Amino acid sequence: MNLIKLVFQRLIRKKDFYAIISFYALSFYIIYIARDFRVIPGVPRAQNPGFYPLLLAGLLIVLTTGYLLQTVKKTLGEIDDREKKPVPGGDIETEEESEESFWGKSTALTRKKLLIAVGMVYLYLYLLRWLGFFSSSFLFLVVMTRVLFAEQKISIRKIALLTLAITVVIFIIFDFLIGIRFPDGILF
Repeated sequence: MNLIKLVFQRLIRKKDFYAIISFYALSFYIIYIARDFRVIPGVPRAQNPGFYPLLLAGLLIVLTTGYLLQTVKKTLGEIDDREKKPVPGGDIETEEESEESFWGKSTALTRKKLLIAVGMVYLYLYLLRWLGFFSSSFLFLVVMTRVLFAEQKISIRKIALLTLAITVVIFIIFDFLIGIRFPDGILF
C-alpha cells in the first residue's frame, strides 16, 4: 500500500499525468456527445454519424491507457533507482521536476493559444449537435485560424474563404463520395 501511495505522489508531479487526464476527459466527452447522434435506419453502422467519433474515442482510451501504464512503469523504475542509491538528506526531486514547471519554457502567448484551442475543441463538439457539421465546422475553423495565425495579420475575408472551401471539400468527400452522413443541426 505504501508503494502505491508513493507512486501516486510521484505520478501527480509529472506532466504526463495531466496529459493522461486530459486525454481521458476528451475521450469520454466525445463519447457523451457522439452517443446522441441520430441513427439512420437501414444504413450500415459505419455510415451513421456517431460511429467514427465513438471508434476514435475508444482508440484514444486504449492508447491513453497504454500511456498511463508506461508512465507508471517509468515512475516505478525511478523509485527503484532511488532505493538502490540512497541520497543523504532524504528525497530530492529529479532534474526534470526541479528545473521546469508544468508548462516548461513556453511563453504566455503559447499557453493562451493552447487553452483556447482545447476549449474550442470542446465547444465544437458541443455545437456539432446543435448547429450541424457544416456551420459548427466553419465557425471552428475560422476561430482557430484567427487565433493561431493572429501575428500574420491575415484578413478575415481570406480566412472565411479558406475555411469555407475546406468545410465544403470535407463535406463533399464524406457525405457524397464516401456516404458518411454528418450530424444535421438547425442550420446545416
